[in-house]
Amino acid sequence: MRQRSIRLLSTIPDAASVSSSSTLIDRYAGRDDHATCLRYLVPEEICPNPTPGIMLVDTSLNENVLPRLTPSGGSIWHMIWVREEANATASIGTSEGTSRWPIGPGDSLLVPAAAGWRSTGGQLGILIAAPTSHTSPAPSPTHGVDDFHGYNRRTTYPTLGGITTHRWKITQPLDLSRHHDRPVIVFSLADDPAIATPTESLTLRRGEAVIAETDRPVAIYPAGLAYVYTITW
Repeated sequence: MRQRSIRLLSTIPDAASVSSSSTLIDRYAGRDDHATCLRYLVPEEICPNPTPGIMLVDTSLNENVLPRLTPSGGSIWHMIWVREEANATASIGTSEGTSRWPIGPGDSLLVPAAAGWRSTGGQLGILIAAPTSHTSPAPSPTHGVDDFHGYNRRTTYPTLGGITTHRWKITQPLDLSRHHDRPVIVFSLADDPAIATPTESLTLRRGEAVIAETDRPVAIYPAGLAYVYTITW
């Protein structure tokens, strides 16, 4: 029997990151477990090889939490939202010194392995822990490079350890199987698009993620407008 082509990723709060009060993750994803780190679980039967660790993280209560969550390899930080945009920064410390930059929603930052880093301003973002020993100096945060596919805008970010990420602004159906030749993780950033194959479909709520196999047609259908973030490796 064929497995489903679209699988909703289960989530678990990081045990060491539960707060006693409401967090940005509660507000963003409609939860009530007060997690400051939410881990997304990728089914091994779909991706038996080492997969990147994927987390939704609120840095409001601990500006130094990010290196604890990525202790060994390099990582990607993609900011979704921030409490105090005027005070939002990212600092990376390596053997070559410390660099500090402003960072805003929609920016991504590559972080070398074993780097010390912190964020300010109370950031909410997607943290991807890469199974790589990437140690080159960190480039400054980038808002990516845009191109268009029909009326849909794709933003491409720098890769890390074979991990490729894109942010899509979708105003018309987007055929994922035309852009990916291997399984892709789709994270809903805003609004509630539908994702479907010819035989199955589901609504992707804000803060939810699926893994979709692209060996058959699979498309995203916005309810007017949607933003999603995709991850492949």
